[in-house]
Formats: sequence, structure tokens, C-alpha cells
Amino acid sequence: MSGLVRLLSVSLLYPPMHQMADAIDAVKKPLLEAFEAEMVMYIQVIWLHEEACAKAILLASMEVDISLSLRGLSTSHLMWAHLHHSYEKRNEALNLAVVEEAQSLRQHEYTEFHCQLSAIWLHLDSIGVDFCVAGTCKCCDRHRGERETLRLHEFMSRLQPELRLSGPSS
Repeated sequence: MSGLVRLLSVSLLYPPMHQMADAIDAVKKPLLEAFEAEMVMYIQVIWLHEEACAKAILLASMEVDISLSLRGLSTSHLMWAHLHHSYEKRNEALNLAVVEEAQSLRQHEYTEFHCQLSAIWLHLDSIGVDFCVAGTCKCCDRHRGERETLRLHEFMSRLQPELRLSGPSS
């Protein structure tokens, strides 16, 4: 009987292992969640500090007129992207060849002509000067509008004469 009494007394003193594991998990889970929340906040604070340092270094390392072009860009990544697009080497020979191709186009069939000219404009957009990364400044909006107006005039000037819009009648 002493073996059975000892087994019963041990089982009463110590709960089964799965109950102990559940109790430990119940204690660990809130601690782990609190730790993870603190780590997220810490990482955000560190990132914000490093981001501010990166922007300060960028702005302090360039001429004033260049740094003024970065106004409105909120992150160092956007600043780098703008600088890359603004100062990358461009293939001017390719740009000239595409412009000459556009100038040589004349309308034979409307849909084919429009597709060809649209493809050339798309190609020019991909190799040409980019507008600001954020795409929200008034200067870039004005340049985009002027580019679209010039393209409309270019399109109209290459239409067959009978399809061109006539001016105001007298």
C-alpha cells in the first residue's frame, strides 16, 4: 500500500505535465507580447533616428540649390531616388534617335500612326528626364502639362491635311 499512497500523494502535489505547460504558457505569453511591443517601439525609434541622420548627412553634403530640389521628400530613400534620376548619365544619342524617329512619322492609317507615336512617346518617357519622385510639385505638374500640349500639337501636325482641324472660321 505504501507505493500506492506515495503515487497518489505525488500526483496530488504535482499537477500533470500538460497542465504545468499550460500554466507556464499563460505566464509567458503576456511577457512575450510585451517584449515584442517594446522591441517594435525601440526599432521604430532607432529607425527614425537613423533616418534623420541620413537626411541630415545628405542635405549637408550638397550645394544649396541641389538640396532645395529635395524639399517635400520625406525620406532619405526618396531623396536618393530623386538624386539618382536627376544626375544619372543618359544616353543622348539614343534619345536623339528616338526623337528623329518621332519626327519622321507621318500618318498613313490613323490607328497605326497613333500606336507608333504613342510607343515612341512612351520610349522617350522611359529614357528622358524624370519628374520629381513624389510627383506632386507644381513645377513638375506644369512641365507635364506643357509636354502633353506639345505632344498634341506634334500629333496634329503629322495628320494628313484633310484630317487636321481648321482654325476658327471668319
